[in-house]
Amino acid sequence: MTREPAIDTAKIPPEAGEAIGRTIARGLAKLLADPAGRQMLERRKEQLARDA
Repeated sequence: MTREPAIDTAKIPPEAGEAIGRTIARGLAKLLADPAGRQMLERRKEQLARDA
């Protein structure tokens, strides 16, 4: 099953890509640093594996 992307990436200017990547990386690092965040990501990963 394929899903439509949440946003149309063609509308994102190329120069914004690096800033978006840094923002995502910071958010992921914060989640991984927090035990509750890490647990939430693990549960989501397991859910995605079941749904696949």
